[in-house]
Amino acid sequence: MKRTCSIVIGAGIAAIGLQVFLVPNHLTDGGIVGVSIIVAHMTRLPIGLFLLCLNAPFIYLGYKKLGRQFAVSSIASIALLSLMTSLLHGGYLATSEPILAAIFGGVAIGIGSGIVIR
Repeated sequence: MKRTCSIVIGAGIAAIGLQVFLVPNHLTDGGIVGVSIIVAHMTRLPIGLFLLCLNAPFIYLGYKKLGRQFAVSSIASIALLSLMTSLLHGGYLATSEPILAAIFGGVAIGIGSGIVIR
């Protein structure tokens, strides 16, 4: 129960960092999330779709190397992040100042990811 709550809360905080701070200010993140932002911007398709698709190979590798429990937790967290970014799409713009958006977005994504990983 504690793990599930942590995954939901962490994914929600990370989704807020993406959709409230980074994406509206045309900023990207690193890794698969950043690639998903760029491809979503180019194709005008939801970021959540690319988060699911681009993370699939890494979930498979994690399953092979780290086991079933890791894969299930990863699928849950990525699916929730994808869903929450889709729900928050086109919503609220917290700031139009790029430096503040980068700082607050990075902090939110870092805290959210840290909660999910822990």
